[in-house]
Amino acid sequence: RWYNFAIPIIVLLVSFVPLLLYSGTQNLGSTVPAIDFWFYNSKMLLRNVNAFWALRCAASIAAILQIFLYSVQYDKSRGKGLDGCLLRPGETMAAMVNGTKIYSESMLALLLAFIFAYSLRS
Repeated sequence: RWYNFAIPIIVLLVSFVPLLLYSGTQNLGSTVPAIDFWFYNSKMLLRNVNAFWALRCAASIAAILQIFLYSVQYDKSRGKGLDGCLLRPGETMAAMVNGTKIYSESMLALLLAFIFAYSLRS
């Protein structure tokens, strides 16, 4: 079904920007505690964001939503109990573990590429 893909991606994109701004205000709030969010300069705010944290949180929200979507799509023709769900909870967790493994490998590759580029510059 198309919405099993579309809804989590939309949630990922929509939740990323507020989380990005929240991380920027938290980082600035620790350095300049007296200033309110509305008085920050946009350049200063974007310089202090933690994009990795915001992306991890947005991806977690999308993954939890996807697990919820899989669990509510119950069909009696597939079987009784958990067999009627689109994915069983064990299958969903196995998919998340495999996704985390691929995510970790890609982060390691990005880290190695960053180290290689840094060593070439110096």
